Amino acid sequence: SVSMRFVDPSRGDSDVTLPAFYVSAFDLDSSKSNSIGSRERVEFRADTGTFTYTAGAKIDVSGTDSSDGIAFKNEYSFSGPVRNPKKGLDLSDEQLDVSVTMLF
Repeated sequence: SVSMRFVDPSRGDSDVTLPAFYVSAFDLDSSKSNSIGSRERVEFRADTGTFTYTAGAKIDVSGTDSSDGIAFKNEYSFSGPVRNPKKGLDLSDEQLDVSVTMLF
């Protein structure tokens, strides 16, 4: 579980409300494990407000309410590993297919 809090160090670490921010998850691929498939999965939830998302072509999306959580995972139990991205703004089509970006 990860919780994010944005602060302003010049104001004694007081909370800052951002008008919007992005969070991306890369490399949600899958592989064989003991002759069965193993899929990487992430879930995002907004405790306040909502978020929108863009998911790659090979990502299954579960859930519709951002306050309850929306899960993202590879649609195949074994799609094979995808090369790890080195630059988030320079992804191959294969890497984009197994990525998701949320706008909060």
